[in-house]
Amino acid sequence: MPFDDMEHWCIGPCMAGSRRRVAAHARAMAAYQEALNDWEDNNDPDRGPEPRAPEPPKVIPVYGNPIFCQICSWEVKSRLSRLDGIAAVYAREADGHRGAAGEAKVSSSRSARSPSPTVDDLDQLDEWLRAWHAEYLGITPLARSRQLMDSITVGAAWLVARVEGILRRPDLADRFAGQVHEWYGRLRLYDPSDVTVQRKSLRCPACQTFRLEYRDGDDSVRCATPGCGRVIRLDEYDAMVDQAVRQEAKAS
Repeated sequence: MPFDDMEHWCIGPCMAGSRRRVAAHARAMAAYQEALNDWEDNNDPDRGPEPRAPEPPKVIPVYGNPIFCQICSWEVKSRLSRLDGIAAVYAREADGHRGAAGEAKVSSSRSARSPSPTVDDLDQLDEWLRAWHAEYLGITPLARSRQLMDSITVGAAWLVARVEGILRRPDLADRFAGQVHEWYGRLRLYDPSDVTVQRKSLRCPACQTFRLEYRDGDDSVRCATPGCGRVIRLDEYDAMVDQAVRQEAKAS
């Protein structure tokens, strides 16, 4: 049966487009089966041709190891490791309250909102880091024991050192990865990384569009087409280029 190994696919963004195509195919198959039943029950000689089953989508599965593939795991770790630096830039530049975040006092309980939206955001980030520290250890979240920015630095570093273990736990992996991506998306405007995006020349093997992109420092190429998001390791992409060159030489 097609796609009977889906439970072993990587649950990260690399297979998100494939899962959507499989779901769309399942809906198309249900509509086809209904149309076929109506056609078979219709004895009218002019009932028309028999409905044709939809073609299954072409899917190249990427499997989890055991939950996320290596590339998606690396992406989570990369974004998590950048939150500390992003938070520092945000604290310095975001809303003009210079020094407010760095000087935020130690707090053992939730306090009134700060006059600075930046401090509120960073306080939530620190609270999130401490909550995951506690959940990983199975303990009650600890109160902040140092100034806000120091607490974020320590909390982020602690989780980065354990991210592989978190991403191997079925009870934590999907939720943790999703929240890391949410936090990065929320603060990415302040990411100090200067990333150059290069558009690649080959078609995406999944959706056949010319939307493959490479970001400096990455070890993979990603399709930017909405609904696809195919991820290809650099060595795999290089092999695709070599194959395309050989085919072109043979054709000429």
